[in-house]
Amino acid sequence: MKAAFGQMGFQTFAGPDVETEAYNFSLLNFPPFHPARDSYDTFFTTRPDVLLRTHTSPAQIRVMRESGAPVRAVVPGACYRYDQPDASHNFMFYQMEGFAVGTEICMGDLLVAIAALVQMLFGEESRIRFRGHYFPFTEPSIETDLQCTVCGGSGCRLCKHSGWVEVIPGGMIHPSVLRNAGIDPTRFSGFAFGAGVDRIAALWYRIPDIRLLYENDLRFLEQF
Repeated sequence: MKAAFGQMGFQTFAGPDVETEAYNFSLLNFPPFHPARDSYDTFFTTRPDVLLRTHTSPAQIRVMRESGAPVRAVVPGACYRYDQPDASHNFMFYQMEGFAVGTEICMGDLLVAIAALVQMLFGEESRIRFRGHYFPFTEPSIETDLQCTVCGGSGCRLCKHSGWVEVIPGGMIHPSVLRNAGIDPTRFSGFAFGAGVDRIAALWYRIPDIRLLYENDLRFLEQF
């Protein structure tokens, strides 16, 4: 995935697993007591304002404050949520944050970047669909589904018998987020996404349950 985005001019950065509430929520346009904060089921530390990051999006603020605009960046890393593990969810998982900020960037640029990544990984015959969604830090927002490669779209536990797996949410970076990162939203626009690396790996290797990636079963691991 890093190589694919490298071909599109994206540089790779890193961000901390342990974040402040400001970077994880407030600077990303989550107001206090916003219900979306609850939906992320956060692991807080003994300090009330310090937590394990629930997504890689805090890196947007850090990288933009450091690099300014224009910028194209991807930030892979682990994320943590108090989730009930199942075939497509875990309490620790990997994301690859990606964003581009510049002049005249539009939603079409995001859709092309996502489609290019999917085609590089899964071939030109792969099928994706885009759906409208909601995130506090992007507007408008989308969700990208990839047709399940485990069952070929007929339905299995990985895709919850729908034939599709959510893999890359994203959208246009909210003007408030750009402003919080020191970027003038009247001059620049940008898109951002958070690709689900575990789910993409499961689809790549046709693994029916992402929990297998973490259970340390040698019978499974020795296949790779």
